[in-house]
Amino acid sequence: DQTNQSFIDRRYALLQHNSRIGNNVSIYASAEVDLYNSARLRLLYTSVSYRVSEKLRLSASVNLRKNLILYESFSEDLVSLLANDPLKSSIRFRANYKISNAIYSGASISIRRQENGENNFSNLGGYLNFSNFLGGRLSNSFSINRNDYFQYYSISSRYTRRFFESKLDISPNARFLLYSYQSFNIDPFKQLYVGVDSDYSVKEGLSVSALYDFSARSGVPFHRFTVRILQRF
Repeated sequence: DQTNQSFIDRRYALLQHNSRIGNNVSIYASAEVDLYNSARLRLLYTSVSYRVSEKLRLSASVNLRKNLILYESFSEDLVSLLANDPLKSSIRFRANYKISNAIYSGASISIRRQENGENNFSNLGGYLNFSNFLGGRLSNSFSINRNDYFQYYSISSRYTRRFFESKLDISPNARFLLYSYQSFNIDPFKQLYVGVDSDYSVKEGLSVSALYDFSARSGVPFHRFTVRILQRF
């Protein structure tokens, strides 16, 4: 029970399950059921992971949810709240493949839908990482994202290397975005981000980090520089 000024604001039960089938399949499930007046499923999440081989792993998940209603906190009529409570559903598939001991790749696709037709979203992405590239780690990723209003493409890359007995981390990075609108009369436009960030451990508990990035949005340049000093006690 969750109360507000001694009145029940929310009453619910949380259920979870985690199990394995053999050595290669794992299952996880979580559900949340509202118990105020009557039982009402608010959240259901399930995922299955399957290790096909030492190099290939597949996974899938389903997520169903409704809005969280706090019965005493919301001033609206309860009937109106329940009537305007569309079911949101999403499904995701993912594959991870180990090309070698130093090269990892993967791809995923996810789709989110709402039963009233609003706030739909889809994503297709992938990555290719090198754990030992010129003495450091190189991470590359791409994604295609689409909602009801626009579609955008993203390509990013980050290289990280440690120096001075792992006391200094330096990470140059770049990201390119391309936006294309479907519902508005707006020309496609591009964004480019290029930067570098670093972190230096001065001594135990004390670190200094610095970040610089440059971005160009529709031909207009922007610069940002940030310094942070962190002392832990």
